[in-house]
Amino acid sequence: MEAAGFVLAVLPLLLNQLDNYVQGLETLKGFRAKRYRRELDGYLSSLGTQQAIFVNTLERSLDGVVEYQNEVDDLIKNPLGNFWKEPTLQSKLKTKMDRNYIPFERTMTEIHVLLEDLSRQLGWDKIMPATVEKYWNSSSNIEREVKKFRDIFSKSIYADLLNRINTANTLLKTLVEQSDYRDTTRKRRLSNHTLIRYRKSRRSASSLHKAIIRGKCWKCPCKHQHTIHFVLNAPSLDTLDPLAQGRGNPRFRMIFAPNLHMDTSVWKFGHEIETEADMITSSMGVRYVCQLADHTKDLSLKPAKGKARVQFSSDTIITSDEVVLSKPSGSDVPPPITDICQILSNSEINRDTQTALGWVSDENHRHNVYYVRQVADSLKSKSLEDLITASSTFSAGQSNVGLLFSQRDRLRLAVGLACSVLEFHGSWLRDHWTARDIKFMPESSTGLGSPYIPWSLGTEPGNSQDQASVLTTALIRSQILFPLGLVLVELSLCQVLETLSTPGDEDPHEAVANLKTAARVLPSVMERSGPEYAKVVEHCLFWHGSQDTNLESDAMQEKVFELIIMPLMENLRSFEDWWQRY
Repeated sequence: MEAAGFVLAVLPLLLNQLDNYVQGLETLKGFRAKRYRRELDGYLSSLGTQQAIFVNTLERSLDGVVEYQNEVDDLIKNPLGNFWKEPTLQSKLKTKMDRNYIPFERTMTEIHVLLEDLSRQLGWDKIMPATVEKYWNSSSNIEREVKKFRDIFSKSIYADLLNRINTANTLLKTLVEQSDYRDTTRKRRLSNHTLIRYRKSRRSASSLHKAIIRGKCWKCPCKHQHTIHFVLNAPSLDTLDPLAQGRGNPRFRMIFAPNLHMDTSVWKFGHEIETEADMITSSMGVRYVCQLADHTKDLSLKPAKGKARVQFSSDTIITSDEVVLSKPSGSDVPPPITDICQILSNSEINRDTQTALGWVSDENHRHNVYYVRQVADSLKSKSLEDLITASSTFSAGQSNVGLLFSQRDRLRLAVGLACSVLEFHGSWLRDHWTARDIKFMPESSTGLGSPYIPWSLGTEPGNSQDQASVLTTALIRSQILFPLGLVLVELSLCQVLETLSTPGDEDPHEAVANLKTAARVLPSVMERSGPEYAKVVEHCLFWHGSQDTNLESDAMQEKVFELIIMPLMENLRSFEDWWQRY
């Protein structure tokens, strides 16, 4: 990339010198001087066009390599600066150009050598910038330079130079365009693959919800004393990296905990379990699997290659051996779980190692269940609303106690919640949710912990408090995305809507009042979190698709992935790159 910097430096110098020749010839009299001036004017125009093409092509090649426009401008304005020599710049460009990088570099070097040789022949490297104006004020110097230029820079040499620069520019432009096309095609293919993975996860999560919440795996009379903390998965930023694409069946984590409002709970601590979904492909379905239950024994486990990373906070990572299912066949089929309470209360469970407990199912999926660990219930959970409020007062210096909810944390959570809408809306994630419904169980007194959705088994499905008296209005274009848009506003500004509202936002209907507040502060969201983030919020608040489309529609899933999830991921990736650099 140093060659590119040199070309950027020499091309303007060549144009400047040509302009000096033209201006100098205007001071000389005679027909010859006028003819030379017309020739040089033609040289100046043609070479100026090639310079513009070169700069435009180079700037396009830096798209995605250099994140911010001001950094691109600095590179163009300081062609001989140290940034052109940075290994990271070359590494990123090499990654973007891929197999086009070597011919790109060779072509750039060819232009570099060509202009360097011309500069040396004309002796421009010996003229100090500070003396240029004085140098060109001398008529004798003008005549001498014009003669030297005519001798060296004849029509044939100029034609050859311009032709070679034009050819190189065309090659560079083609290589960059091909790289952009390949990158776009690659991202589209990988995006489709990722969307398929999210769809698979959505189907599995819905099946698991049906099996545990609405199924027949609770026989205990104390069912109303139990709660479920459904842990939200932390999405990977390597979504567009084929090596990072998740393989295997969807996995989910849950914590079965005692109801804190019940003093007589049979559990004094929580139980963390992990489930792995498995499609039931037999035409006999669940009935066939159940017939084998009498001939089963515990599922054998073996450690997978590598470690499974379980993200509990932005700074705390817990690693554990990944549980791998042995293929169930014949007597190896694990037993079905008929009473979760009974099996988790079993004193014979080895609570120090991961243990296969059995499986639960609906008509389409079987979910193999593993005991992960025992969870202490000594730390009180906090809602996302609590964290935003505490962080807001902490940042304002109004409190010495609180958790600083950094912008990095908030951007990560924004991506996680957007993915959760696609995966869990309509099952684990209720239709009309707010920041108050997203809970955090801290791993320590200072750690943020993992976000989760609480479910009380004492509440009948469909009768939850958040479903009651919910306003449906034409102003809310998407009941699916509207709650996400409101929470994204709160995460961006680190303030709850109640704090952001003004008397002008008041409305008899809470949803309309919230919409007014969110729409009014949208410019502040753009200023704080960037235009991409603000555009996502705008999509959520003022959805332009069909109002009655739900997330069971493939088209709706694709739009949510393309317009909501991917821009938030790209925004977070840019922030992470900036974070690592500074």
